[in-house]
Amino acid sequence: MITEVELSVVVVAVTRFQDGYCDKCSPDHQSVTFEINGISRSCANQLVRHRMASYSQESMRYVDMSNLPVVIPPSLAEDGREAMLQLHAAASETYRRLRATGVRKEDARLVLGLGVATRIVVTMQLHWLKRFWKLRHDRAAQWEIRALADKMLLAASEYFPDYFRRETNELLGINKL
Repeated sequence: MITEVELSVVVVAVTRFQDGYCDKCSPDHQSVTFEINGISRSCANQLVRHRMASYSQESMRYVDMSNLPVVIPPSLAEDGREAMLQLHAAASETYRRLRATGVRKEDARLVLGLGVATRIVVTMQLHWLKRFWKLRHDRAAQWEIRALADKMLLAASEYFPDYFRRETNELLGINKL
């Protein structure tokens, strides 16, 4: 079974100073932890190249991938989308057949592609999140990592609106007065 998934970013933890305690303190001591669902393995590979964060990713070695969650690029025309879904369905069926014959999950997973969706928990200090966003919000960045960076910034800005004001305004197209 193939299931298309959508990107979701949820803040699960925030480390910050109490109001008034240290208004000018370094963002090195403040961080945000995100639970990210619905990004492809390809996007996760791009994400973990940013070594300034801590990551815990869902393991395909231990998780049964019989109900395959996948990410489909929005740029695909209907025929391309259908071709990609068929490819994922064939890989999923091969995975299930291998598992049924006793092949371990860690070996059967090798037939699955980079479009398989994953879950990952990311903890990042504020200044590194700002840098990550500046790098990945660029038009040259792949659509999925760009969407992820934007959602992470918007989620963090709910907790740190002043720190991310310039970036949030740029993202939302708000001009400074």
